[in-house]
Amino acid sequence: MTRLLPRIKRIKLDGDYADVWIDVLANAPMGMFTDMASRDEVRMRHALARLVRGSNLEDENGEPIDLHTAEGWNEVPPDFWEMVGKRCEELFQIPKASSTESTTGSSGMTPPASLTTTPS
Repeated sequence: MTRLLPRIKRIKLDGDYADVWIDVLANAPMGMFTDMASRDEVRMRHALARLVRGSNLEDENGEPIDLHTAEGWNEVPPDFWEMVGKRCEELFQIPKASSTESTTGSSGMTPPASLTTTPS
């Protein structure tokens, strides 16, 4: 029997978060994508927490924000969520929705806005 070992990838952010890196599970199970696509914020936070394996993010007092917990994701602003979503799109090669295509996948679920973009 072959063991499924985790593969970790480091994503780096830019702009206001240029010094931030997050180590994520590169071979995430499908359940994480289902939870992300649910548009349910609680499920999404838990999925992100399962995806993250480490980061160097700190709050304004220099205390670490634990992105390995759903509570940690409550501590970050929406633009941070969006930037992480864009990096995950790149990492997992999530197809971008076009204005003429449906964003609903074969599962019938529409991905959250942070995981889809429209072409420029």
